[in-house]
Amino acid sequence: MRQRLPRTVTGSAIVAGALATAALLPAAAVAARVYIADHDGSVLRLNPKSGKVSTVATGAPLSRPSGIAIAQNADLIVSDEGADAVFQVNPASGDVKTIASGPPLSFPFDVEENRHGVDFVADASAGPGGTGAVFRVNPGTGDIEPVVQGSPLVNPRGLALAHRHHKLFVADHRGQGKSGAVFRVDIRNASVKRVASGAPLVDPSGLDFDYQRGLLYTTDYSAGPGRTGAIFKVDPGSGEVRNIRKGPPLDEMYGIAFARSLFVPAAPDANGDNALFRLGRTGGGLRTYLSPEITEPYGVAIGG
Repeated sequence: MRQRLPRTVTGSAIVAGALATAALLPAAAVAARVYIADHDGSVLRLNPKSGKVSTVATGAPLSRPSGIAIAQNADLIVSDEGADAVFQVNPASGDVKTIASGPPLSFPFDVEENRHGVDFVADASAGPGGTGAVFRVNPGTGDIEPVVQGSPLVNPRGLALAHRHHKLFVADHRGQGKSGAVFRVDIRNASVKRVASGAPLVDPSGLDFDYQRGLLYTTDYSAGPGRTGAIFKVDPGSGEVRNIRKGPPLDEMYGIAFARSLFVPAAPDANGDNALFRLGRTGGGLRTYLSPEITEPYGVAIGG
């Protein structure tokens, strides 16, 4: 998911074994905090320097957190597909406030907030016939309105806002029936354009935007060898998709966040441990973060 903070930097990314998103941050913020939406019912905080993981919030009303973003006021916005809700979490106190819940939300998987404080939610099954949707949510009133419902969206799982904040990118898990897709949605008029689809994309899930280079990073749940995970770089102008890294230890990845590094949550390793991985934007310099608190990492966001 995403952060607020205007200054751009170069760097690497963070990948989680589940879903997440993040924006490009100042260098100081990169070493500050990484937040994880853990599908086991918690929101976690990671210090990427020390590797220490602490719990921000856990238990009801949180159920199955899947996406996470940083709000304009530095609170955390969490999409929860178990509770069919969007929550606001105070990272200092751990207080959880419900922003929106219930219909039309059906499977809210990822969330983003733009610079105007408006939230956008990727819902995997709130469209006609169980197809997907993208909703606009007013965090002040809880009002929910559709941006796109149904075709061409099938199973949207990841969101990323471009530097032009009326452009919202959507990672669609098997969005073309047999393979995944990335779409661009103009939130002013709800027009949808396909950016990339088909091989090498299979099940793209996490998505984030590199403001400096104008590129997208996406995690793919099963595009690696033996249906393990993969990370791709996507040019939103040409639609070109390039591999960054494939295969073990990356597996069953949903989210991704980019600042100076890529942060990616990933599924159990050979020892049955879930982890958060940090790697450079070209795929090198892999670092693994393991902690008993990390059980089912889905979403990830980077904040100060």
